[in-house]
Amino acid sequence: MTSRLRNTLLLAVLALGLVALGVVVKGRGGAGSRGDTAAPPADLAAALGSFYMPGEFEPQEFLLVGGGTLAAEAPDVLRELVRLAAPEVRLLILASDAADRAPIEAMLTGPDLPADRCGFLPAQAKGLWLRDFGPLTVSDAAGRRSMVDFVATAPGVDRSDDGLPALVAESLGLAVLGNRARLAGGDLLNNGRGLGLLSARVLERNAAEPGF
Repeated sequence: MTSRLRNTLLLAVLALGLVALGVVVKGRGGAGSRGDTAAPPADLAAALGSFYMPGEFEPQEFLLVGGGTLAAEAPDVLRELVRLAAPEVRLLILASDAADRAPIEAMLTGPDLPADRCGFLPAQAKGLWLRDFGPLTVSDAAGRRSMVDFVATAPGVDRSDDGLPALVAESLGLAVLGNRARLAGGDLLNNGRGLGLLSARVLERNAAEPGF
């Protein structure tokens, strides 16, 4: 396998771990953000009733990328991701602090790397697969955007990673809403045009949940 083909395959696999987020509406949605000592977030259905979730294949404002772990474990993939994706969509890279951010910024220098298309959020993910524990965004009837924190069930998800949606929501000035449904990576997909896909695993994992 050539190096170019290997990198292409790595990017394809990595793309499955990215969280695609729709256009962020300024202002907060229907509930307050959650901190470590705050009350649990309001339930998604109770807070909004009907809502709209952006489709996987709709135009996105940015992609969320786990910076520190990716930079440490697969720096070439991170560079290639920025080179190929940044011209098309803005990337928001997770970095817990300035010390975590500095080596990533140094890595993304070069004439072929549009670093100006990359931003940073003050958070860190220990796992690579953000799809398994990362946030989903929804809009209410008035178009206000909120972030949903489902219960992450993928094997090996760190507890600190399971709290990532609340951290990202706070950084972006969005409300965070909860939901008791247990979801893992790729269990819920839609195209934004009325077609939704739900894995049968969701029914199995939530069978004992009252009212599911």
